[in-house]
Amino acid sequence: MSFCSVDKPNVLLTTLKQAEDGNGIIIRLIETQGKETTASVTLPHIAVAEAIVTNLVEENEDQAIFTEHEVQVNLRAFGITTVRIQTE
Repeated sequence: MSFCSVDKPNVLLTTLKQAEDGNGIIIRLIETQGKETTASVTLPHIAVAEAIVTNLVEENEDQAIFTEHEVQVNLRAFGITTVRIQTE
């Protein structure tokens, strides 16, 4: 079982790290084929309590849709999206 997986072939996970301010885990994704996409990121070993879309400097912007082990991420064509995950 993978630590983290993305369900769309045109979306790459480029970053999985602790947030710079120590508040949660940061995941950063990029869309690679020039089409708007909604991807699901599965984290089977992490219980997600909250997911927040941030800007590139990790400032919170908007809530993301999530379940206990999955986060939905909307990406623009060739866009980069960053999400802060809070764990239980």
